[in-house]
Amino acid sequence: RADTTAAATDPMVAYHWVFTELQARDGRSALKRLSAAPGESLSDQYFFVPKPLLEAQARELLGDPAGARRAYDAARVLLQRKVREDPADSRYHSALGLALAGLGLKAEAIRAGKRAVELLPVSKDTFRGPHRVEDLAHIYATVGEPDAAIDQLEHLMSIPAEFGAGALRLDPAWDPLRTHPRFQRLLERAATPAVGR
Repeated sequence: RADTTAAATDPMVAYHWVFTELQARDGRSALKRLSAAPGESLSDQYFFVPKPLLEAQARELLGDPAGARRAYDAARVLLQRKVREDPADSRYHSALGLALAGLGLKAEAIRAGKRAVELLPVSKDTFRGPHRVEDLAHIYATVGEPDAAIDQLEHLMSIPAEFGAGALRLDPAWDPLRTHPRFQRLLERAATPAVGR
């Protein structure tokens, strides 16, 4: 069992705790972990995740759309400020796209997600770039563009990336894609030893 003291002091330990609870679809535990996390955001070189963005995802799991919308909007405000302060940081654009997608602002969300990929393409950074592709896929899935989302996921599965069958199976982000034949085929391919990571 991980050290819960570390989760209270290390932002990325806290992030992985919350993310694990979200993948387990335990919104209450995710909110509890989040409330114990330090600062207004959880971040490292790969991610910048405002706490309200994770709160929104937890509240969606709890069937609280009004609470989720308030949290998404709080994340939007914070992230728009971050983008103004440092428009070259791809992490801010990705996270802003996710917040906008949660608010149903489709065009703006896609634009932010695409901008993140433009700022940090996989061709430029093979470690951090795939995370921007994953975020763009999440944005497309959220705003009702399943084929565009699956295009990004197929790209992710074709390159070296910290992404594979487990993420596809567990992450609620991909729930809008579950019944799509292309997504089901992608799951089957990802589960094979030759392709799975």
